[in-house]
Amino acid sequence: MYIVQLIGVFATLALLAWLGVTARWALKMAVPEYLLIGATLLIAAAGIINFALFYMRVVNPLPPREPAGILIPNKPCYKGAVLVAFNLGGAILPVCYAIGIWLYLKINIYELLPVILITTFNSYLFSRPIHGFGLAIPVLIIPVVTALSCKLLVTEQLMASAYIAGTIGVILGTDILRLKDLKQIGASFISIGGAGIFDGIVLTGILSSLLIVII
Repeated sequence: MYIVQLIGVFATLALLAWLGVTARWALKMAVPEYLLIGATLLIAAAGIINFALFYMRVVNPLPPREPAGILIPNKPCYKGAVLVAFNLGGAILPVCYAIGIWLYLKINIYELLPVILITTFNSYLFSRPIHGFGLAIPVLIIPVVTALSCKLLVTEQLMASAYIAGTIGVILGTDILRLKDLKQIGASFISIGGAGIFDGIVLTGILSSLLIVII
């Protein structure tokens, strides 16, 4: 399945490059087109790599059992550990890109910081732990909030600022501030940024920057 998704990403980027979409996007982001395409492909390819961080001790109820006769048995608890990891393609690389773009374009931190804080707050507000899966956020709400915030508070490099705020804000609001909620998920392994070939962290950054053109 991962290989099929990866091929889909390659094909989509090739089509967008042929149509000239990536060239216009790179121009608005003030970065070379080959860097934008290469960075996106690297994110997709590196999504299978996770770096273990630490184990978190948890106490979770076992799945409910069928009642025997008229007696409903209590759900016993077990003590276990959740391995928390960072995904290379879904978390580490996007954050590195965001920091690199900020340094390269010398974006005003005093304009950017309020947008990051707004994105962080809304990411925390709208994110929810899903049992057996991880932490999830709505696909469109956070990018729209980030793009609107950039339109109102940032005066230059809006697309780049939206990407940075969307990426960093989701990492802080959904993953860092909700770290305690990992105990409720009931999974033995949690990968921050590893929910799919384009995790919410990646999608929020990309969609936030693209919505700048629409809003």
